[in-house]
Amino acid sequence: MLNTVGAGTSQARTVVLKASQRLPARLRPGREQDRRDRADRPPAPPDTAGMALARLTSLPVIVVMAWLLPGLPLLLAGRFLPVPMLLISVPLTVALAASGLRVVPGRWPRVGLGRQQDKPWTAWFGLLGSVAVAAGLTAWQLHMQTQSLIVVRSPGGYLQTGYWLAEHGSLPIPQQLRAFGGAHPGLNFSSAGFVAHGTSVFPAMPSGLPMMLAGGFWAHSITGAQAIAAVLGCLALLTFGGLVARLAGPQWAPGGVLVLGLALPEQYTSRASFPETAMQVLLLGGLCLLVDALALPPAAARSAGAQAVPEQAAA
Repeated sequence: MLNTVGAGTSQARTVVLKASQRLPARLRPGREQDRRDRADRPPAPPDTAGMALARLTSLPVIVVMAWLLPGLPLLLAGRFLPVPMLLISVPLTVALAASGLRVVPGRWPRVGLGRQQDKPWTAWFGLLGSVAVAAGLTAWQLHMQTQSLIVVRSPGGYLQTGYWLAEHGSLPIPQQLRAFGGAHPGLNFSSAGFVAHGTSVFPAMPSGLPMMLAGGFWAHSITGAQAIAAVLGCLALLTFGGLVARLAGPQWAPGGVLVLGLALPEQYTSRASFPETAMQVLLLGGLCLLVDALALPPAAARSAGAQAVPEQAAA
């Protein structure tokens, strides 16, 4: 008798389980209760330090892009001048920062690193520690910098091109034969970093870094141009710290900044006009923006889009 009752109970459970599996997910037993439990939970407080870290480490790439995007068309038009650059790049920076950094994640999911611990001190330590380490390394680089003014290698060519852009705002550079008493046998205007073609001299390098160096010349002459290398190095360190925070955790960001800042190649390129630091800002900053876009919760993305629709309608 007991065996019959037990078998009947087991068969009933099997029938109920199969019937529940045929139901839609929203009607299965337990799912509705779990949904209500999650809805009743108080929303997690916003991670102020995490969002500040996300915005700070993504801001350098936005600033660099806002300077280069209008700079190239103006340079091609022969109007790379301080007033139009400032009138275009400053509002563009504000617009890109307001639209791209308005909604950012305060935490990032990490896979394969064990159990994630969301402690409030980690984000603050990552934010303040990264800023302190990057500022200290930048001050050290400014003190130890050795700029190349004479064109014997690429830093000198970049700096001289930036000086020409700051003074004239156009390329190419015309050959000035009168300064050498006219044409002479053996006189050639090609040199390290420059190529002579026809009656002009063309820089044999991209124009991105010279446009940034021109901004340094406009700000404070040769001293401002020499400081651009260390500033770009500082921005590269911040973006790298932000990438470390996103992939490994905010508490590891200061360590990542310190390790990269003490690396010999980073020290070398941050003390002269090398383009590698600017490329680091663009590459690492782009990766930070990509990680933020993938880690942003769908609800936050939908709310950001819903907020943008009324603004566009009002415009």
